[in-house]
Amino acid sequence: MEFGLSGDKAPNLEEFMQLGIRTAKDGNMDNARVIFQKVLDSDKHNERAWLWMAYVAENDTKRRQYLETVLRLNPNNLSAHKYLDAMDAAVDRVEGNSMTLGFMILGALVVILVLIGVVIYLSTNQAASGSGLGYFTILLGGVLIGLVTLGLVVFVIARR
Repeated sequence: MEFGLSGDKAPNLEEFMQLGIRTAKDGNMDNARVIFQKVLDSDKHNERAWLWMAYVAENDTKRRQYLETVLRLNPNNLSAHKYLDAMDAAVDRVEGNSMTLGFMILGALVVILVLIGVVIYLSTNQAASGSGLGYFTILLGGVLIGLVTLGLVVFVIARR
């Protein structure tokens, strides 16, 4: 089985690194992880191997762990800082969007509760006065609440 490594001698770490990089660039992340792990088994302080492990990581948790390892080895590694900053910015965006959506839903619920209160108030006043409009008011309130709820659902879906 040919790995593109030199001759009959055992491959050195740099050859493994080059093989791992080619494998990653070809899109075979699983095999690239195995290759970079072999490098790290031989040299736990290989900054490049940790950085490439971050590139081929299975998820963001592992990616962050690998990048933080790079920064423990070299606090001045610009690539690790750049990738961590990008990950932090993405998390901040998601949290900001979640907060905005939460406040919109809270506002809509307050409006719905106010509408329900108005409908109940109007229907009890009309029922007490003997007016036949009590049921109509309840029906109108139900339709109004349904429309507000439908509008909220459409708005939330449109924002995604």
